[in-house]
Amino acid sequence: MTELLKFNFNSLIFFMRIIYIANVRIPTEKAHGIQIMKTCEALVGAGVGLELWLPKRNNLMFKNINPFEYYHLTAKFRIRYLDCWDTVGKFKFFPGLGFYLESKTFAFSVGRELKRVDHDDLIFYSRDTYPLVPVMKRRLPFFYEIHTLTKNPSRIIKRVFKEARGVVAISKGLVSEVNKYISGKKVFLSPDGVDLSFFADNISKQEARRELGIPEGKKIVLYAGHLYAWKGARILAQASVSLDSDTVVCFVGGTDSDISEFRDFIKRSELDRVKHLGRVKHEEIPKYLAVADVLVLPNSAKFEISKYYTSPLKLFEYMAARRPIVASDLPSLREVLDESMAVFFVPDDPIDLARKIRSVLLGEIPVERLAVNAHGKVQKYSWSARSAGIISFIKKMT
Repeated sequence: MTELLKFNFNSLIFFMRIIYIANVRIPTEKAHGIQIMKTCEALVGAGVGLELWLPKRNNLMFKNINPFEYYHLTAKFRIRYLDCWDTVGKFKFFPGLGFYLESKTFAFSVGRELKRVDHDDLIFYSRDTYPLVPVMKRRLPFFYEIHTLTKNPSRIIKRVFKEARGVVAISKGLVSEVNKYISGKKVFLSPDGVDLSFFADNISKQEARRELGIPEGKKIVLYAGHLYAWKGARILAQASVSLDSDTVVCFVGGTDSDISEFRDFIKRSELDRVKHLGRVKHEEIPKYLAVADVLVLPNSAKFEISKYYTSPLKLFEYMAARRPIVASDLPSLREVLDESMAVFFVPDDPIDLARKIRSVLLGEIPVERLAVNAHGKVQKYSWSARSAGIISFIKKMT
């Protein structure tokens, strides 16, 4: 009878225990915070016993803010904050030194915490390499989620590849790269996802514009997300000069410093039809997407992460928003989109981007069909679907 019970228990997802180690500030204004917290929520929702280990950092921007409330999570799990030397951004002339010291001291705390936990049937999971060093020293089972890769990976990354029970890659481009170092059987493709419940209301364009105070008489082209160079935001801004006078190009999101620099760029370049609306709460993004006549993914082809490796959260949110999408013609975006769901333009070419935006706004393309097809496909990219795939992969590899 005991053996029978043991078999039944081990066959259930409910008795899988995962410690997710993330070397990030939570909450954070950056997209990886959403990705980590939504992944954890979905794993817990599937029955996994999960703890999230984070560095104890000075999070002044989000002081005294509950992370579960900030990310609108319904499934709760334990968050454990471990000591570190919070020196990120403290070294003016050696900007990477602060992160290195913070990462090393956080990894030390992870190693110390490992001495206190029961390792039986425990699985570790992380998208950071340094915190996995103490896990590898103790030869504990772990999985590594990879989001980017340099052309010449460091020794620690190669060691992580070798010793991991499995590697979860967010794009086919990353799968191909990781396969150069380990067997394909150890690599699992798992693109990012979207919280479909955020888009359940399906607010109309007119209602969204009234609530946000955006004029009805203008055509709105919108980009929501960060302003890093590889995201291509400036390409879209430059495309504005080739659009009709009744068209406004709006941007939402970015860090405070990036927003300030971007607004300076708009002013210097005299881009009168470009507006940056600031950073908004994540739960408000569906309303901002709803005001748009066109949503744009202008990723640059000049960066490997953009061309091959990324799996943008905004891509899936755009698809869920039921609005026409104009996207850079890149392998990373083609993994999800095709001509039945989006209009593609030549990457880094503001003239071609403007041409494609105008064709959508002028009705030269059946955009309603594109939006419906994209919305239909995004249903399989929920966070719960992603977690189910990851759980299945972990069970298979352990």
